[in-house]
Amino acid sequence: MGGPGHRGEERYTPKLLRLRRLHDNLYEAELITEQGERLRLQVIVNNDIVETPFGRYHLSSIGLVETEPTSTSSSAESWLVEFNTHTGELRAKLSMKIVEISKKPGERVKEGERIAVIETMKMLNDVHSPCNGEIIEITQPGQGLSPGGLLAKIKCEKKQE
Repeated sequence: MGGPGHRGEERYTPKLLRLRRLHDNLYEAELITEQGERLRLQVIVNNDIVETPFGRYHLSSIGLVETEPTSTSSSAESWLVEFNTHTGELRAKLSMKIVEISKKPGERVKEGERIAVIETMKMLNDVHSPCNGEIIEITQPGQGLSPGGLLAKIKCEKKQE
């Protein structure tokens, strides 16, 4: 497997199917090779750099393949943001730039409703509300976020049992 920084002929770069956070900067990456072989391996993500046993890759150098249609659930973008159910905070898992916001502080939001459009890995991605509630705080368009940066804070309604 080749990647940026290798000398000689350009080699095929595996396509990234998904990233799943395991702990802090440790992720499980699922990749697909040119031959169609799926690989699962643990990688370290620091800002936009993916460190693998095969070398270091910039996230933008790995072609992202959309494997599942985005649903109205926040789990579709769980590789991008992390939601803390206790604090109502949505935090970035990767470096990203806020392109557009769909809701402002004080506005009501429904679970699955788009609250922002972000850019990461040279791709635009929607971020949806993980719950019904009220937007308390949201990052402004044009602002960049590092991993751990606050994208939004939502006061979620308690679910009826």
